[in-house]
Parts: sequence; C-alpha cells; structure tokens
Amino acid sequence: MSRVVAFMGRPTVRQHVGVRTLVVSETFPWPVRSGNTMRIANVLGALAELGPVDLFALVDPTRTEDCAVPADAPVERVEVAWRPRSRYSGLRRASWLVTGAFPAELFGWDHDTVRRRFRRWAAPHYDLVWYERAGAHVALRDEIAAPAIVDLDDLEDAKILDRLSSNGHTGPGSSLVQHPADLARGALARVNARRWRDLQRSVARSVDKVVVCSRADAERLGVANAVVVANGYDAPGVPLGRASAGRPPALLFAGLLTYPPNVDAARYLVAEVAPRLRERLPDAVVHLVGKADGRVRELHDPPHVLSTGWADDMATELARADVVVVPVRYSSGTRIKILEAFAHRIPVVATHAGVAGLDAVADQHLLVADDPSAFADACHAALTDDALRARLVEAAHARFLERYQWSTVRRSVTALAADTAQGG
Repeated sequence: MSRVVAFMGRPTVRQHVGVRTLVVSETFPWPVRSGNTMRIANVLGALAELGPVDLFALVDPTRTEDCAVPADAPVERVEVAWRPRSRYSGLRRASWLVTGAFPAELFGWDHDTVRRRFRRWAAPHYDLVWYERAGAHVALRDEIAAPAIVDLDDLEDAKILDRLSSNGHTGPGSSLVQHPADLARGALARVNARRWRDLQRSVARSVDKVVVCSRADAERLGVANAVVVANGYDAPGVPLGRASAGRPPALLFAGLLTYPPNVDAARYLVAEVAPRLRERLPDAVVHLVGKADGRVRELHDPPHVLSTGWADDMATELARADVVVVPVRYSSGTRIKILEAFAHRIPVVATHAGVAGLDAVADQHLLVADDPSAFADACHAALTDDALRARLVEAAHARFLERYQWSTVRRSVTALAADTAQGG
C-alpha cells in the first residue's frame, strides 16, 4: 500500500499572527481514532491559531494505511519518515544493559536517515517546535534552533513500574524469586524504567516547557518547567447515553487494543470480571472496540464477548453502551475514553489506574474498583440502579463541561505556545 502523504482536497487557508511552528510527532494523527491521535490533532489546531504549522511525523514502519492528510487539517506542510526501529532483541540485550544509555524502545535508533530527510524538507526558520514525546525530541533535537516544548502525554517509567506492581513483580520479596526467568525480566524492566525516567527528565530540562496530562504526572516527573495540559473531548450535540440499561446489557471498552495497557485490560476484563458479572446478569455482553491484534481478537466469543475492531461510526457503539468500563491496571497520562463517556452521559466503571490524573471523584462522577469481584459489583450496580446511573452521569457531565472540553484545552495550548515562542 502507498505511504505517500496526500492532501484530500485543498488545505484550509488561515489568517496567521506570524508564529511559524514545527510539530515533530511519533504518530501520524489521521485518521483520528485514538486518544493519542485526538490529542495531536487538537494540538495542531491550537498551534495553527498562531501561524503556519509544519508537521514532521515519524511513522510506525508497520503502518499499512496511506498517510492521507484531510482537507481541513490545520497544517501547511507535512512530511513523514519511518520511525527508527529499536535494536533491543536477542543478544543485543546484553549490549543494551552494559553500554546503553537509552531505554530499550529507543536503543540503537539510527537517526541518520530521518535527519537527512528532515534537512531536505524543513523550512529555514521556526519560531517554535513542539515535540510529541521524548523519542521525537531525541531524533531531531540537534537539528532545530528554536524555543521548544515537549509533550510527555505518557510517562513511560510510570507505566513500566505500575505494570510490575499490578503483577506483583515489585521486588525481591515478590513471587518472582521463585521464577528465575520472570525475575530476570522484572530486573530488566526496572532498569528500563530508570532509563526512561532519566531520559524524560533530561529532555524536560533541555527544553523551555514540558507538557504533561495531569498534576499527578507533573509531580512524578519532578521538574520545574512542567505544565499541565489536560486531555479533552468535543461536546456532542446530543449525548448518546440512556437512563436505563438495555437488553442485553452492554459493557463497552474502547481504545487502541494493541497498546499494552489496553491489551492487559481487555484480557483482565474478559477473564476475571465478566464471568463474575454474568453470575448475576447472564446475558451481559462485553464489546471490545478498537484496532486489535491476536491477543485481543482471540477473546471474541459471541454472544458474550464481541471484538469488533475499529468502529467506522463510534456513535453507534456509544449509543448501545450501557456502561463504559476502563479496567486499566497500569498506565500514565489520562483516559480520553472516560471523558468521552462523561460527555455522552454514559456511566463509567474504572480502576484507580484507569481514572488516575482526571479530576473525578469515586462514587460522585464514576464508580472505581480494582479487584475483579468489586469491579463486577460496580458494573452490576451501574447496570441495574437507575437512580445511581442518573446521579453519576449528571455530575460527570457537569465536570466534563467545566474542565475537559477540547475548546478549553486548545486555548491553553495556544496561550502556552505564544508565551514560549516569545521567550516566556
């Protein structure tokens, strides 16, 4: 399949103030189907309020879709390059452990091709550069002389440590002692977490501002120039939630189901939570919606579990969802899928990890539970208690309107970018 970037129609012509911005991303943002692409697309829109925006995207080499830019995309120029591949595999792991300084995911990245492509394409001057994640900064940090912002919407060290903790792999006293192979993997993971922490802090200190999704992530990162830019969601014209659960009652877990925290969450939901819920609601159905690989597709077990892949029309999935579930056991950043449910007045059941970083209160805006029995109980309550459903969605929708609309978030990005470009 072709990888050629093509404008689908004429790009939008905008009146610019005059700040020329370069965005370097680790993701091609179109089509907008995930929280990550939604965030990048909205950042591009916010930056375009200040002036022309160029996008240099490091594209996943496994991508099969064309890199097509929509006609209304808020960008002037776009270029794509293959994201370098990590060499962390096989015998190279020993080399990484002994001589490497970068995290495993960035180990051995060959940047020469990317940098040559960038030099041929880049404009002579930029007033501001916005990097999406640390890898993008590492790739091109020496190529651009301009005030810089890096968006660390996920803290990779936090994800690794949370994953180890959720599996009971927290240290020498854990069950890993009994399993040497697991012990070795856990030790390597902790080394990798330290390297991510060191890299993220180094990147943060080398730029003017570092953006994170939540106050919790700002505290974890521990640098003075951190700024919180929350995730958001566009307010729907008509929310799709309903007062009472339908038949059969439907649980929706939506997202990028190749992303490791989401894969773990989907498998946990199907194996641990759903059987407990079906003891009380035998016809309950789990809908797994989003791009998936074999680890999630193998969970497809109609009529109890439906793995549908990407939804062409997410509104259809939301309209039949009685509860949105977020059984994520490790991650950082914030879950846009929760904000989507808040916006559509659909009750939410999440883990503490799933709701981390959002200004949402358990039993007021959503139900929160971690162990599978408690999570199943919360799902049962949200499916069967109409008064509870009404109370939760009313408070959650108000919180969304107050703090988490993309229109509000975009204004904060525009203000931050203008201040940084001017040396603030």
